[in-house]
Amino acid sequence: MEKQDKIALIAIFCLLCAATFALMYLVKIVGGWFFDIDDLGYGFKEALPIAVILSFVIITIFALFGGDGIIFGEIPFMIAGFFIFVLFFTISLAWLY
Repeated sequence: MEKQDKIALIAIFCLLCAATFALMYLVKIVGGWFFDIDDLGYGFKEALPIAVILSFVIITIFALFGGDGIIFGEIPFMIAGFFIFVLFFTISLAWLY
C-alpha cells in the first residue's frame, strides 16, 4: 500500500468518525425538540456497560463473518478492536447522551 493510499484511508476514517459524532449530536438536538432532555443523561458509569455489550455484539458479528484463521491469526486484532469499540462507544454515549 502506497503512502498516499494510507493517508487517504486515514482521512476517510477521520471523516467517518466526525460524521458519526455529528449525526449523533444532530439526533440529540432534534430529539430535544420532541422529548424532555432536562435530565443529566448518561455518565461514564452508565455508558460503560452499554458500550461493553454493544462492542461484544459487534465483535462477535465480525468474528462470525470474518472467515478463516479468526481464532489464531486475527485474535490480537479482534481484542484491540474490542477495546477501541468500547472506548469509542463509552465516550460517545457519555458525551452526547
